[in-house]
Amino acid sequence: MLRVSIGPYESTWRLDIRKWFTATDGELRPGNKGISLPVKDLQRLSEALASALSIARERGLMGDGAHETNR
Repeated sequence: MLRVSIGPYESTWRLDIRKWFTATDGELRPGNKGISLPVKDLQRLSEALASALSIARERGLMGDGAHETNR
């Protein structure tokens, strides 16, 4: 599962995009694979992702389940 969140870290607000997994005890836990950026970079990231999505669609790289999201 991919989880996106915004929260405080030290003295700044951060955008955290991270893979989560179900542990052996059944609890959902964050994995070590992810990225954390200052929230001030959110607009630039959004524009870059929109561009990447457009390119992926043009190249036929998006499968049938591409519209599904985990929240």
